[in-house]
Amino acid sequence: MSIRRSSMGARSIAVLACCVALLAPQPRVSACGGAFDWPALNGYPQPKLADPWPDFTVEVRRMREPIAKLGESTDAFTFYDLAYDGREHERVKREQAEQERQPESLTRVYGRAFAEGELPEEMSLYDAAARAFAAFDDEQSTAGFRRVLALPSEQRPLRSTWATYSLGRALARSGKSEEAKRAFRETRELTRAGFSDPLELGIASLGEEARLEYEEDHWAKAIELYAQQIHHNPRGARASLRILISDFMKLDATRQNELLMQRPVQRLLTSRIIAREEYEPLAIPSEGELQRIAERLLALDVERIENADQLAMLSYQAGRYTQTARFLEKAGETGLAWWLRAELALREGSRSAAKVALARAAALLPPGESWNGQSYWIQRAVQWPHCDVEQKLAGLLVDEGRYVEALEHRACSDWLSPDAVFLAERVLDADEQRRFVDAHSTASDEKSWDMRDVLGRRLMREGKLAEALEYIHPVNVEQARRYVAATQRAERAQDPIERARALFETARIARFSGLEIMGYSGFPDFAANGGNGFIEPDAPDPRSTRDLRRLLRASEPPPKRFHYRHTASRLAHRSANLLPRRSQAFAAVLCHSTRWLIDLDPSEAHKSYRRYVKQGAVFDWTGRFGRACPEPDFDGLAKAKSGD
Repeated sequence: MSIRRSSMGARSIAVLACCVALLAPQPRVSACGGAFDWPALNGYPQPKLADPWPDFTVEVRRMREPIAKLGESTDAFTFYDLAYDGREHERVKREQAEQERQPESLTRVYGRAFAEGELPEEMSLYDAAARAFAAFDDEQSTAGFRRVLALPSEQRPLRSTWATYSLGRALARSGKSEEAKRAFRETRELTRAGFSDPLELGIASLGEEARLEYEEDHWAKAIELYAQQIHHNPRGARASLRILISDFMKLDATRQNELLMQRPVQRLLTSRIIAREEYEPLAIPSEGELQRIAERLLALDVERIENADQLAMLSYQAGRYTQTARFLEKAGETGLAWWLRAELALREGSRSAAKVALARAAALLPPGESWNGQSYWIQRAVQWPHCDVEQKLAGLLVDEGRYVEALEHRACSDWLSPDAVFLAERVLDADEQRRFVDAHSTASDEKSWDMRDVLGRRLMREGKLAEALEYIHPVNVEQARRYVAATQRAERAQDPIERARALFETARIARFSGLEIMGYSGFPDFAANGGNGFIEPDAPDPRSTRDLRRLLRASEPPPKRFHYRHTASRLAHRSANLLPRRSQAFAAVLCHSTRWLIDLDPSEAHKSYRRYVKQGAVFDWTGRFGRACPEPDFDGLAKAKSGD
């Protein structure tokens, strides 16, 4: 027997190499690392940011609820093919690998008989029925599968789902459609009841039942079954629905119009049209065909539809805003509907109405839901709808000067999003940022460390070292502690040489760990992105931002990239101030100061070199000054001083 798991049955699929996706504007790309699109805050407020663009799978899921205890598909569903090869006994022995998916091992279920090589009765009966099925003897196979199911339930823990599913297929092949459908429904019930189902036949039975409904021209029932299956096996159900849509396009106009009166058909086609599709090797209708269907959907009587929010989306995409508003009157309480209401309000200049609508949309859109409507290499219009709505709302709050409120919305699912970092580092002052972090995070919550680390590095930059340590990320806190300890030694040291030694240690830590303990998460350091990125944010549009100083009101001056290297150079100069001018340590400290800036800021590096030339002595290594630097000999100075 061969259990072949196509949700719509075997059919050849014409592969059309076409990609019908509307591309959003391309992001600016950093010179190092991946794309790092800088904050949408630049140029706020705008009439609208990104339009909603739903995902096909998500929209279809809204049609039906999942089946409890049916589970989700794995590789077993997609790739496993149980081909009967006449060696059932040997194959059963190998099924011990299924034990992780079964409540007890095979040996425990069947005891010594199985261990000694005897085939349990349920498997012997199933084997005989499978042979008959493979020989196209539907009468014998049907009787055989029923004999398996006639056993007491405790005697058929492993082959019950196999028998009901195979019974359904045998009945379907015999033309007994209604009995086959009952068998497929029974398969799902057995799976839910806990019978072994390593091949996920309970999920597959939805597709088999849907195929029968479709072959009987019951489009609505077939679509609803696939919509239910898509919760459990998105890949298979999505492929089946796309084939069904392709078949719909081949029908004559009269039959299409009849089917468009059925609500499941309306919802399926609308979902396909409003969604940005992934490129897949499936028969995809042309844009012209979809446009003609879209016109028919938009012409439907608003009182006869149940997917008003989807049709509102369709009309919005077509630029028919009056019609959008008409559909939204019937759309009710959905996240998509409120998002569209916000978009219309922004178009009309009503920011207060837009804020109310965005808040409602954020409450209705699940935080974990993603709309990945395109493949990896095509830019997505919307990835996380809940966060996109939150960020639009944050943009309106920024323009009103409500920065802390805006940050709460910007921080949505990823506190290291560029806009959230921009608000925290460049707009809030340190006290505001600290109050926000303390209110929204704890040191014991691993997920909040990104938020805390942004503040910790800021406090390090501002010299609030002791306060910073409780916020620096645990991965980098040891380096921060070393920096703080060296700074404190420099402050307490009475001996100039020891103070110089401590200052040079702080300089070295700042140079080589500065990104991790005092770098900006966003521009100019991109510490949150591992230092990858060279994009400078655009200046805010003066026509839309009333006051640049109000937007960038933090006390810090505009930062330079690699500012911590300049910090290290300044600390090195402070160390040199305490050393004898003709000593090796003096020359070595200035050599390191030069080396740290020579390729980054040559003019600043030259200042260190000029100081050395003016005040220092010549050593055998100074021919490579700024490129090859020895360690400063603080110990030699200390011994010489003690000898004096």
